[in-house]
Order: sequence, then C-alpha cells, then structure tokens
Amino acid sequence: MDKVHQQREVADKMEKLEHQAAINDSINESVKKEEQRVIEAANRRMAEVHAKKAEEANQAFQAIEAANNERKASEEAARKKELDAILKAKATHSANVVA
Repeated sequence: MDKVHQQREVADKMEKLEHQAAINDSINESVKKEEQRVIEAANRRMAEVHAKKAEEANQAFQAIEAANNERKASEEAARKKELDAILKAKATHSANVVA
C-alpha cells in the first residue's frame, strides 16, 4: 500500500510538472508572438522613416536642380543682355566712323 501511495505521489508530481511545462510553453509562445509583433512594427516604422528620408532627399535634389536651371537661365539672359549692349554700342559707334 505504501508503494502504491508513493507511485501516486510521483504520478501527481509528474502531472504537475507536465501541466507547468504546458503553461510555460504557452507563455513562451505568447512572448514569441509579442516579440514578432514588436519587430514587425519596428520594421514598418523604419520603412516609413526611410521612405520619408528618400522623399526629402528627392525634394532637395529637385530644388537643387531648379536652382541650377534658374542660375543657367539667369546667366544666359545676362550674356544676351551683354551681347545686345555690345552690338548696340558697335552700331552706334560704327555709324560715327568715317570711311
């Protein structure tokens, strides 16, 4: 009878350990899912940040290109104005030259 009682105690302890192991597995699975959710959220946030930085860089590049084009147009207008002034001065002075 004593041996049966000891075997029952061992069986009860084993059942408790198995039950605790099942609970631990459930907790571990829950933690893994939460970790995965956090990682995915962080990855989405990083993707958003990178996309925003890329958009800002693109906008800056476009602004630089626009400024560069504006500068070239201004330089071309200044050259044309200078050439027109030279031609006008030439025309005025060449009319005064006696050949």
